[in-house]
Amino acid sequence: MNQYRVAVCDDDIEELNDLCDKISGILEDNDAKYAIDRFMSGEKVLDAIVRQKKNYHIIFLDILMTGVDGVTAAQKIREHAEDVSIVFITSSPNFVFKGYDVQALHYILKPVDTKKLARALLYDWTRNEKNFLDVKLKHSVCRIWHDDILYLESKGRKVKIATKNGDYETYGTLNQFNNLLPSNKFIPSHKSFVVNLNFVTRITRTSFTTICNQAIPISKTYYAEAKKAFINFIGKQNST
Repeated sequence: MNQYRVAVCDDDIEELNDLCDKISGILEDNDAKYAIDRFMSGEKVLDAIVRQKKNYHIIFLDILMTGVDGVTAAQKIREHAEDVSIVFITSSPNFVFKGYDVQALHYILKPVDTKKLARALLYDWTRNEKNFLDVKLKHSVCRIWHDDILYLESKGRKVKIATKNGDYETYGTLNQFNNLLPSNKFIPSHKSFVVNLNFVTRITRTSFTTICNQAIPISKTYYAEAKKAFINFIGKQNST
């Protein structure tokens, strides 16, 4: 996973900042790569998700907000983001059953207990750190381990996943799959290719060569970052 993306929404600035500080502390203690977006209204978090098409792994929502409340926001979020985890943060226990309507991950009462917050947050972060992809094929679902993937290639509305055991094609975007892969191993080399550095043996200005002697193109746009990532990867491998 390139980055664990968190959204926090609370119309009280002090409570918003306090919750974000707690979340940051928990994730930093676990060496997570993360980003937090802060929102002070249900309208603003909905605008980010619905209009701006931002994607998050987890969203923390205060329920009792002026304007669009947390429950209403969660219902609308679910229409656009079925897989995102939702955690309600509130001072009232009266809405606990509302969480079932939107498949909420957790319901935490204010003042927020750091241990309870950590349990919910780390549960979600850990499951997003899984080392495999579950890929939908025509008549089945296939589990593909990260360490078996050679590269990914965008092919129109589909993505080809080339592995040691054969190739798979599924609907989706390259960016969608790249966001699910560890960024220290998988890097984009071209707008249509993401390569697993574990299987790269050589780099030139125009391509990577894999252990299977396949040439994975490198565009001018990606060359500098691709070269830097490959050199760093080799350095870390040699130091272990």
